[in-house]
Amino acid sequence: MFSESEFEYILSEYKVIQNEKMKKHKIISVLLTITLTTILIFLYVMEFASTGPANILIPVYFGIAIFLSLIYISFSFGVGGTKAFYEFVVKKVIDKINFHMELDLVYSSNKKTQFPHNKNSGLFSRHCRSVTRMYIKGKTSEDTEFELFELSLVTSNGKNQQTHLNGIYIVLKNNTKIIQQIRTHGRPHLKGTNYSKDETDSEYRVYTKEDMFVSDSDETYLDLFSRVMRDTEKQKGYLSVIENETHFALQPFKLYKYRKLTLENINLVYDKVKWLIDLVDELSLNEF
Repeated sequence: MFSESEFEYILSEYKVIQNEKMKKHKIISVLLTITLTTILIFLYVMEFASTGPANILIPVYFGIAIFLSLIYISFSFGVGGTKAFYEFVVKKVIDKINFHMELDLVYSSNKKTQFPHNKNSGLFSRHCRSVTRMYIKGKTSEDTEFELFELSLVTSNGKNQQTHLNGIYIVLKNNTKIIQQIRTHGRPHLKGTNYSKDETDSEYRVYTKEDMFVSDSDETYLDLFSRVMRDTEKQKGYLSVIENETHFALQPFKLYKYRKLTLENINLVYDKVKWLIDLVDELSLNEF
């Protein structure tokens, strides 16, 4: 947890970074407003439509231009705040967790790389594109390598956009003996693999690769999934076990949802990230 003095230092640096990111957007907004205003004044002075009702509409156009500029400024403030939060604040949180938990987590924000994990796991449509807000790489207490993403997975047909995941995606490199998916919603999307739905008493959907024998008493991953989901509140969960990897997704989940950075909020973020690291540890236990 952060002390008052630690928070004050982070807040001052955060404001500097946020203002730097906003500066470019503010300049663009001012130039946009000046340009549109100049064009409208020019049209009015030149009596662009002096014989018709269009002259009356020029003030309306001016108002629309100002309104659009204000929308751009508001949107830019949100973007600037989000980027500053993930690039600076979350990094400070990870640094503190590394120190207190004696970990060696590697962190980056807005990771602009390919995201092959969804295609490998078949949790969601293979046509999804990813927008990553947070990326953490490290090892669990059992020395299992993992990657943790906070991201959105979406598909679009040019007219409509569908969000399949807006939350957490975890990839673990561990030994597995089964091809299986357990989900609160939906069905598998793994290309080239046929699943059959298992008959269980569970509230969750269990799919196992066809022709793969699984003992009726072997509910290892189902038990794990049930325990993890008990710790969540009305969230959707997805687990895919493939060869030498375990994939887990959870939504909704988002670190950044605060209008103002406060000591209470940054400590809530600390608790959330720590909970995620503990979740990774639970998903990677050797007996599973």
